Amino acid sequence: MPQIKNYNARIGSPEPVAPSRNRGEDTSTGRGIAQFGAALSDVAQTVHKRKVQQVQSTTSARIAQKRAELTINAQEMLRKADPNDTEIAARINEMVDKGISEVEEGVETSEGWSHFETLAGDLKAHFLQSAYQSQIELAGQKAKIDYTQTRDNLSASVINDPSGHDLALKHHDMDLDARVANGSLPKVVAEQLKAEGRSKLTKNAVQGWIKLDPYKAQNELKAGRWDQYLNGDEKHQLFSEARQNILAMEVEGERRKKLERDALEKKQKETQNTFLEKMHKGELSAQEIFESNLDGFGSGSKDVFLRLLKETSTEKQKTDPATFNSLVQRIHLPDGDPKKIVDDNDLISFVGKGLTLADVNQLRNEMQGQNTEAGAYESKLKAGVLEIAKSKMTKSNPMLGIRDPEGDELFQKWQAQFFRDFIDGRKAGKSARQLLVPGSPDYIGENIHARSPHEIMKSITRANRPRGTPSPLLTPSPTPTPTPRPQMKEGESTSDYLKRVRGGS
Repeated sequence: MPQIKNYNARIGSPEPVAPSRNRGEDTSTGRGIAQFGAALSDVAQTVHKRKVQQVQSTTSARIAQKRAELTINAQEMLRKADPNDTEIAARINEMVDKGISEVEEGVETSEGWSHFETLAGDLKAHFLQSAYQSQIELAGQKAKIDYTQTRDNLSASVINDPSGHDLALKHHDMDLDARVANGSLPKVVAEQLKAEGRSKLTKNAVQGWIKLDPYKAQNELKAGRWDQYLNGDEKHQLFSEARQNILAMEVEGERRKKLERDALEKKQKETQNTFLEKMHKGELSAQEIFESNLDGFGSGSKDVFLRLLKETSTEKQKTDPATFNSLVQRIHLPDGDPKKIVDDNDLISFVGKGLTLADVNQLRNEMQGQNTEAGAYESKLKAGVLEIAKSKMTKSNPMLGIRDPEGDELFQKWQAQFFRDFIDGRKAGKSARQLLVPGSPDYIGENIHARSPHEIMKSITRANRPRGTPSPLLTPSPTPTPTPRPQMKEGESTSDYLKRVRGGS
């Protein structure tokens, strides 16, 4: 490392002027010469003194300027320094030596050199102490960085394997003790880092348990298992995380159960649809029902299909238009209406009781198509068309006890054709809107047959009159005898007449 040079005097003081000898023959002249010499000596000393002052002042100013310059440069070097750099102090001292040498070049007189060496020594000592202190601080930063990396690695390990918490804590403390022993960390700093690190490692371990088994983590927090490492706020936070994770597990568990139920229900719906088709064709066996994925009992179960298989083998099925129409209407009721049919398995109970197997299949397909957003939209459009058709074809009203069997049959046949036309149209690539919105070229509601009031009245009368009672439409009603109008009196005005007649006088 460059050292401060030990500068020696390079410019001597001017020699004193020697007085002239007194030759005796010219005493007055000699005295004058002596006085002149003394005067010259005083002038020389004054000039030298001023020169020394000037050199010292200039040297002080240059040293001060160089100090400011070196301070800025040293700070910039330290700002950019890598904590792993162990040569930063040496480079700063080298820079200071070079700066002092630049000031040295302009120094004059022995007094100036002495002044320069004093200032330069102080400057050198200041930067030497500052540089090595900065080197120590960088070493401390590096030690903290190394420690932080070690702590983070241990933290990651206990998150993934919380059972290793105690071992990780032991390695953590040993690492800090080693740094204190080798001088890279002060003991007071190491003790602070120990407390912070233990807390962090413990929090990570508990969070690891929360992920693996939140119930275990919650119970251990309640029992005070981690109290020596956690403060109250940290414990409360971890307890909240455990509760949230338990709730999330329960919600996720319910979601998965629902997905499993939905998947099973979808498969069972497919099985039921297949069974109804095969039953309609006479191809379904009892063994096939036994080996299916249907539930043993309940809606749409094996028990239901076994009984249905037995009944359909002995009973002749026939569609009752009123029943069919009523069920269609209930299928398309708004959501939330208590009369709306929401379980397509409920339709199975109507087989042989107003519905055929083909009817049930058709209505089940209609219901199952409503389970999507697009299907719900289609259902609303269909309901609108069906309501229009119903109002024109039948006047049956179960609420009022009015039956219109001819209209019901007509409407039921029209509905069956309507559903087939819709399915065919969709297969042909046409949208629900094209098929179900009036005014569209592909609208399938154009063939609605509007019955005349006379046709409707005849059907209702025949269906609702007691047996043996002749139809009121076929029995003429007696013609009422008109009441004779009073005659206008002679000279009576029209207004008086009307007043008299209306007043009854």
